[in-house]
Amino acid sequence: MFLKASFMALMLFSLLIVKGQQKYTWFSPFEDKHVEGRLDYQKLTAFNRLPDEPEKQVRKPVWDRANAAGVYIDFQTSASEIIVQYQVTGIQQPRSS
Repeated sequence: MFLKASFMALMLFSLLIVKGQQKYTWFSPFEDKHVEGRLDYQKLTAFNRLPDEPEKQVRKPVWDRANAAGVYIDFQTSASEIIVQYQVTGIQQPRSS
């Protein structure tokens, strides 16, 4: 029984070592300009639908609705695994009555 448990632990440890040696290529949509569904993707600083410049020119209710709904990242890959890293801010969306 001890030998079987030791063998299983060794196999699991070996799998973790092999998995840990994989190389990943990281891409940032802010650097690579792969974000679609925006008014102006050339001036991408956040995942808003509008660029940052008109914030002072449009009414607050309009700006508050310029969220990332409909924004997507367009890419092609032959990777067997994709890892996505993101952080959500401003989770509450204003609603009109």
